[in-house]
Amino acid sequence: MTLPASGPITLGQIQTEFGGVNPIGLNEYYRGGVNVTATPYALDASCNNIPTSGVISLSNFYGARKKAAAGSFSYTSAGSHSFLVPTGITSVLVTQVVGAGGGAGANNSFGTVIASGGGGSGGFLQNQTIATTPGETLTITVGGGGYGGNYSFNGGFSGAPNNPGTFNGGPGGNSAINRGATVLLIATGGGGGESNGGGGGGGSPSGVSGGSGGYGTSQCDQGVGGGVNALGIGNGGDNFNVCTFGNPGAVGRLNLSWT
Repeated sequence: MTLPASGPITLGQIQTEFGGVNPIGLNEYYRGGVNVTATPYALDASCNNIPTSGVISLSNFYGARKKAAAGSFSYTSAGSHSFLVPTGITSVLVTQVVGAGGGAGANNSFGTVIASGGGGSGGFLQNQTIATTPGETLTITVGGGGYGGNYSFNGGFSGAPNNPGTFNGGPGGNSAINRGATVLLIATGGGGGESNGGGGGGGSPSGVSGGSGGYGTSQCDQGVGGGVNALGIGNGGDNFNVCTFGNPGAVGRLNLSWT
């Protein structure tokens, strides 16, 4: 809550905002003192009119508010999430946004020696600051890992879980942070590995520089490991055995913090 910007203001309102005990004394609310302190709360700029000593009056508290405690959160589950910007927080630091890894391909014919390709890893961004409005809700999207390819035995699919019936691995999902329909940051998922040996391309960031995911490659007689990016998050799926399902890619991630 923010204190009134003008008109009547009471000691009770100040106590509700900043804490304290009864009986209330205005000298308990000097900036940097017992209640209007930087520990554990960082002082909001609205507190600049509150003196640190000497003469203090109710009017010094017009528009003042307590800033939320510093914090952080890591989104690691695929799907859409909501982040409510805490009171007094006018910017957040997105420490990591990582696209999901692509799934590995599967060998497309029983008994052949052409290996499947590994999935590419997700692209990523690090340490990007976003201006925020206290109390607004941002949408966090975490990309899901690409499905692994399904292998064929005597011409039929073998029913790999979460696979639509393709030999190639599926792409990893994008991870992003949005304000409504506006994309603030995004890192794309890695490409899926092919059934005939081609590795999936690494994902990339969009609009801001950052590392790309690695490429899967291929060898005869066995599949290969998926791509790995510099963070080791959102890696591509692998397939180290001929005539098996390709492994899915890893889920993406988005970490943010505020002070």
